[in-house]
Amino acid sequence: MYKSEIARAAGVSLKVLKRWLQDPEHQRKLADLGVRKYDKMLPPTAVNYICSTFNIEL
Repeated sequence: MYKSEIARAAGVSLKVLKRWLQDPEHQRKLADLGVRKYDKMLPPTAVNYICSTFNIEL
């Protein structure tokens, strides 16, 4: 799933979603899940983490 699709589901812009994910704690967790800062397409584990952390329903 793309970051832009997650942002749309959350009702925010992609820029806002990226700002939310800039927190060092989230960066560490996403890096552990194999996501780099500039990845557009996210693996299912990262999507689950983001959706559960920010309470986003897909």
